Amino acid sequence: MKPQIADKIKASTYPQAIGALLDSAMGVDEKKARELFDKTKDTYAEKIRTSTDIFAISLLLESVREIDEETAKRLEKESKFK
Repeated sequence: MKPQIADKIKASTYPQAIGALLDSAMGVDEKKARELFDKTKDTYAEKIRTSTDIFAISLLLESVREIDEETAKRLEKESKFK
């Protein structure tokens, strides 16, 4: 996966776009999607906390859940999103 994609995810402030990108990556190459996820997952809690778009947050969390259930639970707890 190109490093630029991870950089764009880290810079993005829109959780829905990140979730959609993770979903697309999973559909193309699960291993590469997991690598991308591992490079960017530490930025998600802050993005969730600062977003006011419930739909976008839900999409991101669902995409994360498909890749790593434990991380999704941790993000919900850290961001206080339910």
